[in-house]
Amino acid sequence: MLIQNDQDYENDEKMIVAMLVEIHNFVERTLTKMCMANTMQAMSSAKARKPTKKSERSLACPLPPEEQQTLIEAIELAHGAEVLSAVTCRAPNNWDSLRILARGNQDSAPAIIRSLRPGDVMLHNHPDGNLQPSDADISVASLCGKSGIGFAIHDNECTEFYVVVEPFVEKTPEMLDSKEMINFISHGGKIAAKLDNFEERAGQKQLMGKIVEALNTPCHAILEGETGIGKSMAYLIPAVHYAQKNRCRVAISTNTINLQHQLVNKDLPFLASILPFSFKYCLVKGRRNYLCLRRLGEALAATDGEFLLESEEVEPFNRLVAWSETTSDGSLSDLSWVPAEPLWEKICCDKDSCPGIKCHEYNDCFFYTARRRTCEADILVVNHSLLFSDLAMRAVTSEYAQTAVIPACKAVILDEAHNLEETATRHFGFRTTAIGMQRLFGKIYQRRGRRETGTFSTIYSMLSVGRGDISPSERAALLQELSEELIPTRLEAADLSRMLFDSITTFFVDPARAAVGEHRLRIGPREEKRAEFETLVHHASKLRDECKRLGARMKKFARRLSNLLNDYDDDAEHFEIPLVEIGSLAGRLDEVGSGLNLLFDREAANRELYVHFFTTNIRKSGTYTAFHSLPIVVAQPMLDYCFKKIPCTILVSGTLTTARNFNFIKNRLGLDNEELEPTPAEGRFPSPFDYQKQARLFVPTDIPDPASPMFVEKVSAPLFDIIQASKGGALVLCTSYGHLNQFYNNLCGPLAAEGLECYKQGELERHYLLELFKEDGNAVLFATDSFWEGVDIPGSALRNLIITRLPFATPNDPVLEARNEKIKEAGGNPFRDYQLPMAAIKLKQGCGRLIRHKEDRGTIWLLDNRIVSKSYGSVFIESLPEMPVMRGKFAALVSLARKFFEE
Repeated sequence: MLIQNDQDYENDEKMIVAMLVEIHNFVERTLTKMCMANTMQAMSSAKARKPTKKSERSLACPLPPEEQQTLIEAIELAHGAEVLSAVTCRAPNNWDSLRILARGNQDSAPAIIRSLRPGDVMLHNHPDGNLQPSDADISVASLCGKSGIGFAIHDNECTEFYVVVEPFVEKTPEMLDSKEMINFISHGGKIAAKLDNFEERAGQKQLMGKIVEALNTPCHAILEGETGIGKSMAYLIPAVHYAQKNRCRVAISTNTINLQHQLVNKDLPFLASILPFSFKYCLVKGRRNYLCLRRLGEALAATDGEFLLESEEVEPFNRLVAWSETTSDGSLSDLSWVPAEPLWEKICCDKDSCPGIKCHEYNDCFFYTARRRTCEADILVVNHSLLFSDLAMRAVTSEYAQTAVIPACKAVILDEAHNLEETATRHFGFRTTAIGMQRLFGKIYQRRGRRETGTFSTIYSMLSVGRGDISPSERAALLQELSEELIPTRLEAADLSRMLFDSITTFFVDPARAAVGEHRLRIGPREEKRAEFETLVHHASKLRDECKRLGARMKKFARRLSNLLNDYDDDAEHFEIPLVEIGSLAGRLDEVGSGLNLLFDREAANRELYVHFFTTNIRKSGTYTAFHSLPIVVAQPMLDYCFKKIPCTILVSGTLTTARNFNFIKNRLGLDNEELEPTPAEGRFPSPFDYQKQARLFVPTDIPDPASPMFVEKVSAPLFDIIQASKGGALVLCTSYGHLNQFYNNLCGPLAAEGLECYKQGELERHYLLELFKEDGNAVLFATDSFWEGVDIPGSALRNLIITRLPFATPNDPVLEARNEKIKEAGGNPFRDYQLPMAAIKLKQGCGRLIRHKEDRGTIWLLDNRIVSKSYGSVFIESLPEMPVMRGKFAALVSLARKFFEE
């Protein structure tokens, strides 16, 4: 399954697909040439040449006698011509599992590269008995070696084998010494010697012990380490040692940027300073984070009209040019400011126009320099989105030993793992946006007044001015095909796309009357019966067919142009980028077709496994429509593409249990599947903090129900008193932007009159907002969804956490609806089995913002008395750290809160 959306890391997936196809094609061509050349050479000179002497690389037949005889018979059947075969290396000079792959014919050659895996050996005979490799042999051997596949040449009698490349043979992993690892975080250990304020934590040592056990087994593990336990050191120390001992990579994946920066800028450098060996680590980012030197150079060299900047883009563009001459990293994180997206898109590293190794800036390219560092690193720090792009890519290519989006790893540690179901849902599905389609068609060809841009325009211009050693008749034919077939087809496809998305929008909203915000509609049997839906199906099928036709014509045109270009012609290099673009953009058209087919073709395979819905975001700047097909259940994809493919995945978070067990998260992710052997390890490790002394949970019983339309108005005054009780230092967590804005508007003025600064999520960039909040010490921050996790504010700056309601998911969310139905069909209770545990995990995440250090003290207010009035409230209470729970009239509780802060 591929993903169709606008995120940068998914562009890496498409680049790798194109690269793999190119490699496959190269191997096919080379193998065919190799077979034909070597056989022709053998037929013409077998009598004239003598077999070479045995060398260090030659060995007697390493095959079992019966397999040796099978190979001899296959060669005889081919009348002595070349036979391509493969074996599996079990140990040095011990091969078996012979497979005959091809007999030197072009049709069979493609099976070879796709059928071999690390540890296999590709074999072929030289009919003349000369076992020295030809140039073609060396080319294929090099590709095999990069994939861990051996390559050997043998004689017709199968008595002598010349090993060109040794196969990769899996070694028994070196075990970690659990006591040695735990000593690092014990009194008297190297970390204790380095830190003045070192604290030994029993839970951290137990957590590390489980991680070592999982790496040594190897097996999967799901481990909960509550706030303050020191999770990062508990997994980093074993991860670094495991990578060093076994000469492999370990990936550390996080959900938040804050944790990534902590690992790369603090924890890993600290480890590097105390360990007795050196190791390499790097932060892996998507390609669109990087400046493209080639595109920047082309922009600077462009004449008037070739590179169009808006008036407001000129000054920031010049700043980027100056920065490009001083930066060593070339990524957005090295900038002290954030350029506008339209400007950055013009000069960032874009997969669609990247020629890879053929680019004249390849050696200095910021992105590929970073990728080279990635391949050399022992520890890769990535985010969940990039990791799942990698898993989705491997699902498409079935390649688990080589680089996809990131290099292959022996173990993966997933911190902040409570987000995995949501991440997997996005990455194992389809999302197609109207604006994304416009950008895609614009890259292919665009006409604005007299100005034409895009790949077609570039090629047309070059052909028109005589670029390329092409005959006049062929040049005229290419120009005619562009102007009369390709460009009209592209224009027709864009018209169909606009028609489809306009029809989708009006299918369920009236843009002129609809409220600002996002609107969603799930597509089910009722919607599909509407006559208007048939119109959508008609538009979608026409767009799908037109995209398919355009993509096929683009590929055919690219092949034709490529075949006409002379490799020795200096002009040929000018066509390299446009040809790369055509191949990439045609592939993206194919993906659009897959997404259209899945949603609008009611007979599409596996359609019932997805939830299909439309979204329209109404903003002042316009209407933004998309259609989605997301997996209802991700357990099977997680099992197939992650847990069965990676020997050891370790899930770590402070919030993985509900009611003190892992049943919910294991079921959602497929970790309870009986196919997983050995059974995944489990472990819960409580926080070292003394919540009984450090915290209080207050639940007023006399405030309105959060579902009441008057909730915000009636709760604003009590909320003011709650904030006053702590004299600020408060974080107000809401479950919707509506409540967030209402509370902020009602309280900002009165709180400011009391000398308390107020901040609201969205007013400033997240990181800057948190820094201002910390520096003030007594401020009030109103926030919602993304601030429920990844916020680390130790000390008194955050001493009062106010949660306005229990964080149940939005009931009209299409994915939630579909999952509820699935659970009900299976005989379960959707509320008890899904919605309640999800909300409990999120509440635990929110409450985890308060106590971040053993010296911290504070209160948690939950302005939703369902936690004490409903029977299911006990699930929430049991999921939280054990602390005093105060329930009762608001006036009494606020008085207790004041006393708590006065102590």
